[in-house]
Amino acid sequence: MHTDPTDSEMRNRMALDETRFYAIAKALADPRRLQILERIALQGECCCSAISADIPVAQPTISHHLKELANAGLIRQRREGTFTLCQVDAQTLNAYWQELRDRLCMNCAETQTP
Repeated sequence: MHTDPTDSEMRNRMALDETRFYAIAKALADPRRLQILERIALQGECCCSAISADIPVAQPTISHHLKELANAGLIRQRREGTFTLCQVDAQTLNAYWQELRDRLCMNCAETQTP
């Protein structure tokens, strides 16, 4: 049984417009970007150079993928000295997940897990 969200849930939910929704979908569709996002999520926060050390592609390619993830709003980046640290933007990821569920599961039967 699907229940409508409460007013407070609606206020806390980040709205995604069509452009942003599709930008996130495009960013997540690339296997290498998804691998990078998983690596960042696993660490909580990590340095761009650590990502380059773990994923066997050239540094400029890693930088390009990080830029695409940041442009889609999936990661936040901050400078600390000479390092750039990356962190998953959970609010954006949750908003995307909710929007995806709303679009694709409107008539899906809810399953109960024990």
